[in-house]
Order: sequence, then structure tokens, then C-alpha cells
Amino acid sequence: MKTAILAFLFLLFAANIGASQSFHRFVVWNGEPGCGQHSRAFTEKDVIACATIVTDRGPVSTIRVNGIKLAAAFLDDGHYSLVAAQITNNTDGTIGFDSDLWGAAYFRTKSGFVSGEKPIIAELSMPSRDIIRGMSYENRLGTELGEFIADTTLVTDVKIITKPDGTKVKKITQINDKDAQAEAERLGSVRNETLTKEQRRIRDTALTAKTVEAGGSVKGLVYFRRHKEAEFVTYSLKVEDTTFVFLLPKTNKQKNN
Repeated sequence: MKTAILAFLFLLFAANIGASQSFHRFVVWNGEPGCGQHSRAFTEKDVIACATIVTDRGPVSTIRVNGIKLAAAFLDDGHYSLVAAQITNNTDGTIGFDSDLWGAAYFRTKSGFVSGEKPIIAELSMPSRDIIRGMSYENRLGTELGEFIADTTLVTDVKIITKPDGTKVKKITQINDKDAQAEAERLGSVRNETLTKEQRRIRDTALTAKTVEAGGSVKGLVYFRRHKEAEFVTYSLKVEDTTFVFLLPKTNKQKNN
């Protein structure tokens, strides 16, 4: 399944969202009320609309296809590129999606995308469970390294020893640095506390739902790798049988972070 998604993603963007993709239902967001560009798999009966909602945190792009609406905001948090998504279901039935299979294609420049250059890379989102697992692994390595360094940090211990004949001599030995061990334990405790808070934040905010009930909505964050060299990104977010496509130029501020 993932291979098929990536293959579609590559073909879709290599063709610059070409009209020949008539067997796929996809809509490209461009801010125009009628969305401007979509595949020929739609009929005249389909209702398609694009809009921008201005919020205090920035613009939110929306695409509505019949009774399904996807609202998305695109953010960078320094480590990942984030899609803050909300899916609203105004149909009479349950709709399905899998954000683990949402994809992104990264281009070095917008002009390269327009001229048909291959993307730097096309890949799927990063499931939050994998991010949390990776954080635990990195934290464990950090803790083990700190403990190893503390255990191998030695200090000189000098003792005065009285020999049987009454003479006194110095006995010099190397022992573990208890202060270093205590500091390693303190840092490990701080690291674990920080990790727990960050993992809880990701769990609480990630988009993990797979369905939306009739008349309901779901929202959350979807994580993608952040490629600093890419100045233009295309996101492919499939809900039910329609792929919602967003073309996103990166700002200089984001690029230079």
C-alpha cells in the first residue's frame, strides 16, 4: 500500500497535476472559490470549493468536496513540518482516511516543480507512534551515555595509612566520582521528565483517528520530515476517495531556520 501511494505521489507531481490523471479524484487548492484545478474523474454534479480562513495563528486553507471538508494549516516547529488538519463530514455515512498514508513531495524550487523536475524526495508522513518510540530510544541512549561517562570519571583519593611500625604513609587511589554520578542521575531525571511531557503533548495533539462519523469532525497534527533544502512542497492528503492537494512555497524564514 505504501509503495502504491508513493508511486501515485510521484506520478501525480511529475505530471504537474496533469489533466491526464482522469482515473483519480484529486483537487488542487489554489484559493479560488471553484478550486481551479481538479481531475476529470469529477462530474458536474460534484460540488467543489476552496477558501482561506484567516486566524490569529495564520491562514487556514480549506477544500470542500460535496459533504467532505478538509481544513489544513502548514507549520514548522524546528524539527518537523506539520499539517494541522481538520476533517468535517457532512454526509450521511462514515468516511475513512489514513493520515499515515498522506504524502509530501519536496522540490528544490517552485520553478523546478513547474518545469517538471523530479522532487528531491517523495515520502509519507511520520506516524506519531514512531516519533514517540524514536524519542524513547534516543532518551535511553542519552541516559546510558551519561551513566557510562559518570562511571568512568575518577577522582584521586588520598588516605594516610599508619604502618605497624608507627610510620605514616600516603595511599593514593582512583575512585568513582560520586558527584559525577549524582549529576548523571539528576540529568537523567530531568531528561525523563522532559521526554514524558513531550510524548504526552504529541499523543494529545496527533491526528490518530481513521474515520469520521456522519455529522462529525476530527482534527490533529500530522508530522512530516523537514527538508531545509526544499523551497517548495506539495502535500497529498487523501480522505475517502479524494486526494486533497496543497502546493506550498516555503518562506525564506522557514528555509533559513
